[in-house]
Amino acid sequence: MTGACRVFIVIFYFMFGAAAVYSQTSDGPLQHFDLTNDTDYLGGDIKANLDGTSSRDLSVSDCASYCYATSQCVGFTYNENVHVCLPKGAIGLGRPFRGAISGVRRDLASAILPDQSKNDFSSFLLKSRCDENRAAVKDFANAAKVIFADTVLTIKQPASIQYVAPATPDRLPVFLVFSFDQPVRFRGAGFYVLSPQAAGAFGTKFELGKTRVVIPLYAKGRSEHGDFSFVPLTLAPLQIKVSVLGQNGCKEQTIAIDNRRFETPTPSPPKIFVYDQYSAGNPSASFQSPAGDRYIDVYPSFFRIKSTRTGALIAEVAASKPNFSPTGRFVTAVFEDGVHIIDAVDGAGVGYGGQNTGWDLGDSFVVADSAVWGSGQISQPLVESDPSNKVDNHIIAVGWSCHACSIVDTVAYKLDLENNYLISVEQENQDGGGAVSLTTGSHSKSQMDAIQAIHVGAGIVPATLPKRWETRSPLQFTNLSALDYDNSESLSASQAYIAKHFMVTAIVRSPSPDADPMVSVSKIDSGIVGRLIARIGHQYGVKFAIGVEPEYTADALKLSDFRDQHGDQLYQHPFLDRYLFLKDGCTDSKEQVSGREIVSVDNLSEWKFSSPSQTIRLLGIACQYGTSGGSTTVEAIQYGEGSGTVRFVKFDIPSEEYEYGPGGCNGDCGFSAQLVDDRFVVMLSPGSAKIDLYDLADGKLRRFLAYHGKQMVKVLLTQDHSRLLQVNSDGTFALYATNFDQNEGQDIQTRSSLSIGGAEEVSASIKLLGHFDNDELVVWSPDGYFDSTYEGLQQIFLKFDGMDDQFTFDQFSSSFRKMGLFEHEMTGQGVPDPPAQYRIPPIITMKASSEDRDIKLTVDQLGGGKAKEIWVYQDGKRTDRLPFGDSNQHWSGSIRRGDGVSWIAAVAVDENGLTSTPQNYYAGQDTRKRDAIVLALGVNKYSDPNLPSLQFGEGDASRFSQALSSGDATNYRSVQIVKFDEPEVSGASLIAKVRQISGAANLQTDLIFYFSGHGLTDENGRLYLGLSDSRADDLSHTAVSWTDIAAAIESSKGRSLILLDTCHSGEAAQSLFSTNDSVADTLLGSGDGGVTILAASKGRENSFEAADEGGGLFTTALLKALGGRSKMGTQKDAMLEISEFYRKVKGYVTTRTDGRQTPWLATSRAVGEFSIL
Repeated sequence: MTGACRVFIVIFYFMFGAAAVYSQTSDGPLQHFDLTNDTDYLGGDIKANLDGTSSRDLSVSDCASYCYATSQCVGFTYNENVHVCLPKGAIGLGRPFRGAISGVRRDLASAILPDQSKNDFSSFLLKSRCDENRAAVKDFANAAKVIFADTVLTIKQPASIQYVAPATPDRLPVFLVFSFDQPVRFRGAGFYVLSPQAAGAFGTKFELGKTRVVIPLYAKGRSEHGDFSFVPLTLAPLQIKVSVLGQNGCKEQTIAIDNRRFETPTPSPPKIFVYDQYSAGNPSASFQSPAGDRYIDVYPSFFRIKSTRTGALIAEVAASKPNFSPTGRFVTAVFEDGVHIIDAVDGAGVGYGGQNTGWDLGDSFVVADSAVWGSGQISQPLVESDPSNKVDNHIIAVGWSCHACSIVDTVAYKLDLENNYLISVEQENQDGGGAVSLTTGSHSKSQMDAIQAIHVGAGIVPATLPKRWETRSPLQFTNLSALDYDNSESLSASQAYIAKHFMVTAIVRSPSPDADPMVSVSKIDSGIVGRLIARIGHQYGVKFAIGVEPEYTADALKLSDFRDQHGDQLYQHPFLDRYLFLKDGCTDSKEQVSGREIVSVDNLSEWKFSSPSQTIRLLGIACQYGTSGGSTTVEAIQYGEGSGTVRFVKFDIPSEEYEYGPGGCNGDCGFSAQLVDDRFVVMLSPGSAKIDLYDLADGKLRRFLAYHGKQMVKVLLTQDHSRLLQVNSDGTFALYATNFDQNEGQDIQTRSSLSIGGAEEVSASIKLLGHFDNDELVVWSPDGYFDSTYEGLQQIFLKFDGMDDQFTFDQFSSSFRKMGLFEHEMTGQGVPDPPAQYRIPPIITMKASSEDRDIKLTVDQLGGGKAKEIWVYQDGKRTDRLPFGDSNQHWSGSIRRGDGVSWIAAVAVDENGLTSTPQNYYAGQDTRKRDAIVLALGVNKYSDPNLPSLQFGEGDASRFSQALSSGDATNYRSVQIVKFDEPEVSGASLIAKVRQISGAANLQTDLIFYFSGHGLTDENGRLYLGLSDSRADDLSHTAVSWTDIAAAIESSKGRSLILLDTCHSGEAAQSLFSTNDSVADTLLGSGDGGVTILAASKGRENSFEAADEGGGLFTTALLKALGGRSKMGTQKDAMLEISEFYRKVKGYVTTRTDGRQTPWLATSRAVGEFSIL
């Protein structure tokens, strides 16, 4: 039989088999016994004399014959595997044991077998004791007390509950139950948690639909006084009910103890959220949660968890293979260091899964194992690890199988809520597994003792060892084996069976779109460090010190002339003359030879820095584990040649294993090091998420907890040594104060052994956090103030914990944006400010339906600042301002749908002008189409020699006009093209024409303004559009003011789309030439909105032209987007949504230019999604 077939039979037996029990009769001594196969009776062994022979190498008949002839023997267990006879003087509880035959003397059975009515279940479950049971439960409820230590809740901050639960009669099946009607997590011990979907012990549905903390009061060893904490996760009012729940043979009994309602919890300080919704392209897949409140968009190197109601981002995670748990409360995903579990409510990590991750009892319990190392654990994802005492209270049990086995294949599992125990049986190891209490931590030493432990610790109902997976609900898996269950060759037969029948099936939210050749998606940016440094240096004048990389030697030890007392060869390092080294696997050694201490290692790795003034070595002990893993701990710094100076420093190197071969870790030991300015050793370790900065001058080690440390790729020290910049692969960065002037740190003393070291961990202040993406910088301080580059401001959102809404940050700019924040913090000149106090904008939900030309809207306020008005936008243009004065926080009514309108959006506005997250409604494609007026202007030649001529300005304007005049390229009813013939056009005629067409535009008319040419700036900073005859020394009279153009466009009653290409041939570096973003800032007014600007490039970039494309890449991208419109629309019609159109244009241009040109989008109160062109 093959190994694969053998495993399949095993798991099939575990999952579906039943215990093999039979009686055997025959002539001879066996006829006097009731026999049971594969069963071992626990305890009761008597010393056998067996006529002077050994109890080994006997037959089962010999064993039975001896027992029947011996007066004190009442039964036996015979092990067929090793032919051993175990006579019994007493019969204990049976446990499964393959190959064991047990017998009980028939003439003594009634007297010696355990009394099941007394030993295996609580007599309180008998109907005859119902009245006694009820009275006992009532007495207990009267004596129980509950104290809510916190009267006001704060989001994501633990609140304490204390309780007094006096002793109960032995085996009284009674529970103390706390139910919570909103999503929460817990901290503490002495309880287990049931999810809203989980039935409780005895199948009770008490408070089903709510999260419940359950304390079985009959558990032996529990304290009469206890406490735990709950962590509120939403801003909704929270109801907590406390009850005593009793079970008896007649009827379930519940008695209310307390009922507390907490109003809206106090929000914790908000988070600044950097989110470019247009940067990722189309997701490769999108999945809806089973509950429908969340969905996942999957991209090549990351995924996003989003709110179904608002579309707001809950979490962006750099991991793969996400999958919702069976209820949708959690998400599992594959990270570099394994499978993590994420709470979909708030995006927080709540624990680890395994290569096999299964869910039981409505996601109340997680069964996870390594799949290949034989280890696994049962945990509760709703219970947090307590950061104050570093105890993993959410882990109930850790189990082991054979070294190369999976517990899914080889361990049977049973969740016994009635007895308050978790039971496991390892098939390959008769002593493996056992029973562990769900609440007290008591456990049996092996499966042999499990039944007895349950009997002593609870004994409510009969207990049996599982021979299969006995789950409370059908066990479902979110990942299996090599985490690639589509590849059947990577699975065992049992895992393949699970993959077919027990995998959580993803709910596809929308079909995966075809690959788009215009869009290139990548989240890992290999050049981010260089660009960020260049950007900071160019914009802020910051300079960084130069670091030197070390030369690595895997094993720096040489043979010595010494051996230890066992004759083993010792090694030495030329500059560590106080030590000798024994290569024996890093065991503890206290020996000395010739006054030199022996240190046990696998080898001694060395990192050598060479500079003109000195040579510095980092020395690390390397230890190998098994055949493929190991670790290195750097513990010493050695200065200079010859004897030099040696200091022993325990750097914070990662503790997890790395790939280990004959040459050690080959330099890739989970960290990197550099020598800066011949004085500082800087070490970064993504594995431990730490940064170590060691000053050779004063011998002090300063340690930093790295921000997003798992993604850390580079650490830089400024030239003045006052700041440390950490850069991560995901675009985040952090700025630390080194605090050398405060003399932080501690002298590192010479240690007597390389195995002992360490330094006081220094908590240096983080001055700023930031995000860098697409050449945009966003920075914020820990106290809530922020600054940003122009487009970066469009990517900043504010998110309060406890809600699914995210709010645009620009509405807070007047209060909390600090211009020059980065410069101030970099130089240490920042003035401390009180923490920013952010008000919560209104939170609303909207329902909408359409009937002919009317749109019916119902808006309800859920929280936040009290709404004063409802603003309604149709395809991005504000059309209605409606009073929201209802004291019931409710508004219902109808609005008239405009021609060609597909999207309706509503926002609530409070008295402070803060706005809610837009609520969008897609009304479908309107049969009444809109009209468009297109004004396209391109300038090639300039008469002023200070204004270089362009090659494709006029041609691009012509190409764009021709494309829109084609009936196939747009969805407009009519398109009117307004032409200008250069060089005849003047500033006055241009302004007059813009005013004319803006005034003629109604609500059903879109104004499209295209310009390709020079944008100019005068000495006072005023911005102009350059015409052919514009002169640099007289812009106010020869060029067109962008302010005047903005005023003319703003007067349009319809929507306005402005397409700008005003940055060519490196002009952005010259003060004369204005940039796209500065022009856009002028064009975006503060009226009723509807103005959308799509610019060809950012202010620090060029706009590139390509002869093979016939003009500028930006215009080419516009035309390609229009040409592919039938394949692009996010809805099933020919309309283009602004998000998809922008993503298409941006993706094409950035791909063609390798990121050197990045189109960008800005709007003026153009709220919500809307269709264009």
